[in-house]
Amino acid sequence: MGHQPVMSEFPSFPVLPDLSTIENCRRNVRENTDIFVLIIGGRRGSLDATSNRSVVNVEFDAAVQTGLVIFVFISEDILKMLPVWERNPEMDFSPYVDSSEVFQFVKRIRETQRWTFGFQRASEIAETLKVQLSTFLRYLLDRRKGNTLDPLPEFANETRLANELALDRPRFWEYLLTEELLRMRLAAVRKRLTDLDRGLIFQRNRNMRGSEFMNYVQAKFTDLKAAVEMIKVTVLEEIPAAWGPPGVSGDPLRILDAVNKIGSGCAALVDWEADLISVHPPLSLANVRDALRGSTKEIVDEIAPFPDLLADGVRKAREHTGTEPLQFPINFVFRFSRSETICKACTDATTNFDPNDW
Repeated sequence: MGHQPVMSEFPSFPVLPDLSTIENCRRNVRENTDIFVLIIGGRRGSLDATSNRSVVNVEFDAAVQTGLVIFVFISEDILKMLPVWERNPEMDFSPYVDSSEVFQFVKRIRETQRWTFGFQRASEIAETLKVQLSTFLRYLLDRRKGNTLDPLPEFANETRLANELALDRPRFWEYLLTEELLRMRLAAVRKRLTDLDRGLIFQRNRNMRGSEFMNYVQAKFTDLKAAVEMIKVTVLEEIPAAWGPPGVSGDPLRILDAVNKIGSGCAALVDWEADLISVHPPLSLANVRDALRGSTKEIVDEIAPFPDLLADGVRKAREHTGTEPLQFPINFVFRFSRSETICKACTDATTNFDPNDW
């Protein structure tokens, strides 16, 4: 078809002698591949000695991580036996596969909702590729005509899906883009919270006397309220404004800006928590600090369902067949359950304090 296959069976396969077999295969996927064609038959293939994973499995993961265009072809025999294996995984499937890992690999691919093609003969793969590559070329030409071929520079560090939604703007793209961006921001915040819990974020420890600490607590409450208010206003006002009115396309840059505000607000809360952990008040006031700890996680947990609410709304909209507009309100309420515990700790501390600590 005029393309150059990068295959380890050929002498033209680029190899760096200092790298292992698996690393050479992974490098060629990442650096020398434009389109990844995955053909799954009944053989598991060569294994990586370190991970005991199929080399093809590793190459596929590298293709996904690199954001390559991927065409997956699966033998019809495998597809027919897949449901049988799912019901009876302990059966002998040696007439069809040399390892049940083949079925597990196919199941994992299909669970990601990636499009797959069945085949019985190699000629069917060739014919499908001719059609699909032609379709893909047409798609790229159409994007060039519509000036949507080049990614938006503001989305350079975002996921491939976010870039596609911002450029192609399919139906419900505003909500899908918000969902994707917000999931990435919340994942980063949760990663920092985990690092904080494990002691992997350094903060210089500070000792405080009682009066200084209580003033500090009052300031921390003010900062906490400000961060929550910023997130709340962004969710309830900034994001809907970025989506635009019904029937009018939204603004991807405004959506990105709004989600970044939520991300920066959550990041500020992690910094708030890290600063709190670094403070050491007198022993008689330690319960006040302990009551405050965990506030960030509680707030992030309240925000976490928002992407799922958006995904559920899009799903309902796609399934909606009536003539009336679909109303899907999003109730976004902060439930800060530890408020009472914190207030009680402060009251106990101020009524039963040790004057020597104050």
